[in-house]
Amino acid sequence: MFKKAKPPEASVLFETSDGEKPVEAGFSGDISLLELALRENLPISHSCDGNASCGTCRVVVLNDIELPGRNDLEQDMADDRGFKSHERLACQVLAKAGLKIRIP
Repeated sequence: MFKKAKPPEASVLFETSDGEKPVEAGFSGDISLLELALRENLPISHSCDGNASCGTCRVVVLNDIELPGRNDLEQDMADDRGFKSHERLACQVLAKAGLKIRIP
């Protein structure tokens, strides 16, 4: 017998720079913003496949939701690239309910 898929517990709203309608992406459990965006077929760069070594999955946090601080890999990239406090690497941040993100 097939198990029913669990409905998403929460969602993240993604805006893209192309002006398309924002996408609300539901999720359950721990999933990075990069994994969630890719699952939704959103146009996000990720040339290092989520290893925090390229910086191409940079996203902009649009709302004031508290996120965990940057890990060492993300902090090194942020320092190197001059990221502002609201710019994060999608591969290093877990999705959080109510988060609003813009993919540049």
